[in-house]
Amino acid sequence: MEWAERFQLFTTPELRDRASAAEYGRIPVYGYPGAPAEQTYTAARFMMSWFLLDDSIEGVGAGARTESILNGLRQLEDLLPTAPRCADWRTLGMLLAEGMSLAWVERNADVFAAWIGSVRDEAALFRCHGPTPPLRAYLDVRSHTVGMDVSSALGEYAYRREVPTRLQHDPHKGEAARLIGLLQTIDNDLHGLTKDHKAGWHNAVFALAAEHNTTWAAACAKLLALRDAWLSRLLEVEAQVCDRYGDPAEQWFTDQHHLMTGLLLWQHQVGRYQRTHQTPDGETITLHVKGTRT
Repeated sequence: MEWAERFQLFTTPELRDRASAAEYGRIPVYGYPGAPAEQTYTAARFMMSWFLLDDSIEGVGAGARTESILNGLRQLEDLLPTAPRCADWRTLGMLLAEGMSLAWVERNADVFAAWIGSVRDEAALFRCHGPTPPLRAYLDVRSHTVGMDVSSALGEYAYRREVPTRLQHDPHKGEAARLIGLLQTIDNDLHGLTKDHKAGWHNAVFALAAEHNTTWAAACAKLLALRDAWLSRLLEVEAQVCDRYGDPAEQWFTDQHHLMTGLLLWQHQVGRYQRTHQTPDGETITLHVKGTRT
C-alpha cells in the first residue's frame, strides 16, 4: 500500500478499499516461491500499479497514458512525457532493468503493450455484446487480458532467469502460453462470478450459460470440463517442449506451475473474490481447491 500512497495511485477511497481487499502483495509471494526478497518486493510493487491500472482502464482502455507507461518500462528517459499518474511506471522500469538484459527490457514492454491492447479489445467486445458475449470470442480476448504473459515475464525478473530466445519463439511454447491464459481465465472467472454479476461485467460463466440456455451451475461444470481438457493438453505440450529443450524448458514450465497455483490460491483467499456464489435461480456454487503445489 505504501507504493500506491507514494505515487498517489488511490484516486478514490473506493479504489483504496478494493486494493486493500485484494492484497496484491500476496501474488508474487505465492506465484514466485523462492525468488529473492528484493525481486519479490519489486514484483509486488509492479502488481499494485498493474492491477490499479487494470481497474481504472477496464472497459475503456488506457488512452493517452499508454505511451508514458511503455516509455517508462523501456527506460526511454529522454522521451518520457509528463503524463499524470505514470511516475510509478518510470520507477518500475528502472527497478526491473536491474540485472536484466536490454532484450528482456524491450520484450517485457512489448508484452505489456500487448496486454494494454487486449484491454482495448475487451472493451470493444463488451460494447458489442454486453455481459454475455459468444464464448469463443470472449475466451479469445479474455485469455490475454487475464495477463499471464505479463506475469510470466515478471517471473523472469523475479528469478533473474531469462527464457532463451529459441525457446521463447517455439510454437509449442506459444501454445502452452495460450493454454495457461485459458486456464487462468476459468480460475479467475469462477472466483469473480459474484463480483462480475454485480458490476454487470462479462464472464465465461455468463457467456456459456446464455449460449447453452442453461444455469450458472451447469455452465460452471462445463467450464471445469473444458479446463480439465486444456490442462491435459498443456501437460502433453510440456512433455514435447521439455524433450526438445531440456533444462530451460523444464524450469520455465515449473515456474508456470508455481505461478498458476499461486494465483489460484490468491484468488481463493482474498476479499476481492469469493469462494461461494448465490445464483439468480437460488443455487449455491462453492469452489474448492484440491491438491498441493508441485
